[in-house]
Amino acid sequence: MNYRNDENLRALFETFVGPEEARSCAEDIVKGEQILRRNPAPRPRPDLIDKIEADVAAALTRRPKQYHPRRVFYRAAVAAALLILALAGIRMFRANSDIKVGPFAAIPAALWDSKNLAVDDVDLAVLHAQLEQIENELLVVRLGEDMAGGYSETADIEAELVDIDSDFWKG
Repeated sequence: MNYRNDENLRALFETFVGPEEARSCAEDIVKGEQILRRNPAPRPRPDLIDKIEADVAAALTRRPKQYHPRRVFYRAAVAAALLILALAGIRMFRANSDIKVGPFAAIPAALWDSKNLAVDDVDLAVLHAQLEQIENELLVVRLGEDMAGGYSETADIEAELVDIDSDFWKG
């Protein structure tokens, strides 16, 4: 080990232990490296190297994986099972295709074909009447007319808007 590496090693050890122990540890590592350089690992026997090379050559020239009848049967069985499940899923999907999902699922198909929905469905008739009432009240407010007995609708709406505005900014 050269002097610079020895100093770097000593500085590294000093971060963990004291300076005297760091010098001792660095010397131990240098001595260990010298021992390893003097006693290299032995080379494998030539017959072992020949056997390894023969095994590698045999593995490289071997034919691709052969198909065993049992493996082919299992793969065919799995493919058939998946095909049956897919067909069953498609049939179930088609059987349930008349079931609607979404916001319009509750409206029967007969109502979609109707010319006057408000007459054909009671709930829609009530909703239609309420919408007409709101429309009439808004028309009265726009025209500035008073509703029954001098009660001013615009004053009430203005008061509500002020109240909503103050509540909005309060959070």
